[in-house]
Amino acid sequence: MRLPEIILLLVSCNIHSFGNATKGIAAITQLTVQPLVEKLQIQWTPGNNGTPVEEFRVVLFNETKLLQNLSVGIQTNMTVDIEPCLSTTVQVCGINKKHGLRDCIYATEKSLPESFPAVLIFSIKNTPEVLGQLLNWSVVEPVNENCDPYYEVTYTDNIKGFERVNTKDMFLQTFNLPQGTLIQYTVRLVCRNSSVTGNETSVTLETEPPIEPNRRYFVVRPFDTHLQLLWNSSQKAKDFLVGYVNDAEEEKFYPSNTQTWIDLNVKQQCIPSIVWIFALKDSTQPSVTTTVATQLPGNFSRSPTDVRVFPDCGSLNVTWKLESHKDYLVQYYEVKLIESRTGIVTIKNISGMWYAFVNGLKCDAPYIVFVTAINACGRSFPTNPVHVMARKEVKPNDTKSLNLTVTTNQLVVKWVREQPTYVDVVYEVHLQQMNSSSTEADEFVSVRHNEVKFERLSPCMNYSVGITVKNPFGLSSEVVESARTRAPGTCVNMNDVVV
Repeated sequence: MRLPEIILLLVSCNIHSFGNATKGIAAITQLTVQPLVEKLQIQWTPGNNGTPVEEFRVVLFNETKLLQNLSVGIQTNMTVDIEPCLSTTVQVCGINKKHGLRDCIYATEKSLPESFPAVLIFSIKNTPEVLGQLLNWSVVEPVNENCDPYYEVTYTDNIKGFERVNTKDMFLQTFNLPQGTLIQYTVRLVCRNSSVTGNETSVTLETEPPIEPNRRYFVVRPFDTHLQLLWNSSQKAKDFLVGYVNDAEEEKFYPSNTQTWIDLNVKQQCIPSIVWIFALKDSTQPSVTTTVATQLPGNFSRSPTDVRVFPDCGSLNVTWKLESHKDYLVQYYEVKLIESRTGIVTIKNISGMWYAFVNGLKCDAPYIVFVTAINACGRSFPTNPVHVMARKEVKPNDTKSLNLTVTTNQLVVKWVREQPTYVDVVYEVHLQQMNSSSTEADEFVSVRHNEVKFERLSPCMNYSVGITVKNPFGLSSEVVESARTRAPGTCVNMNDVVV
């Protein structure tokens, strides 16, 4: 249902209610909507100033669509599942079969997201080229984008006090910090569309002492939208000329005399550029400083490694690693599974993580697994293939008991199959004539069912039967029973079966 239709529905409901207001349906006096985790708890209070309401209707909608339209009888509360952080309007109307729809009551609320994951600060280092520090962090799991998440970073020193920065990036570069001073950073995950916040994580690092007057720093950091230059030079150098050149274009810029960094918006992501800086009117360092950099994502020079697959019945958990490199950015990973028997291909794209759970596979089917890193500049080579069966790696249990039935020259062995189907077992049955040094009478049989018949046996002989259960992941212990074949005619003073 489109938004104009929702509005038309609500308007028509109100027109109907106004027309019947004089007929005395008791109005709803209070509506309370309590936000819960991915739910809304709705409660309303019927009025007692008119004809009782015979039925309540609850409608939930947001700015773009109708979510639910429910008839709830005479109950006065309910709990509904709602996607978190989206502003949801709740309308409750009273209905009387004779008088129709009474004036509706409204309330707007947002359900809460699950608790935010902790922020993990994995690196902090000094960047003397800009008299600052570079902080990097990550989260252990993604956050619902409906909540419009961002990171609130506060950094404090004992000279300037504290500063607060809000960013959607997972890094922060600070500039012009007091040198030789301890700086404390506090990072937490915050949601613009909810009151939920994550736990704070803090780290401290002392800035480097003031740099030598004639020492020059020059660093290029690649990003997916630009190349960032950061520099610092002798105190005599106030004016700089910076630029870049590649096979497709070249540009140069004159930063202001107080600027120590610049973002170069290189148009070609996937080709290397020569980046240079020249300090004007600096007799101590008149030469040009250059370096080569590629704007992210960059071309891949290596593939993911250490691919591991953990199988289950009808699913696979795949993990891998990729050595980080400053000159390329992975936009997503492609996990490809090929079923060996049918050639059916299953592909799952994963962004921001080094693992994938792939379900909906055939239990016990064989698969070949590849992982490829992908970005706008191309694909890495796929990893070496990993061959695996989509089943649990479970060692079979021992067979609990054997049932032996004998005749003159036959012995039938039966047992109860208690193994789950995903264990994929084979039963190995070993028949041996007892009290005999010869092995010619031994027989070995491998079967998948639970019954074996041995024929053309010698009468009045003792035999032992052993059974072992195995699969590709292990072998059970052997269970052994014994029996004696019958003699032709009538046996005198002879036990037919010996256990």
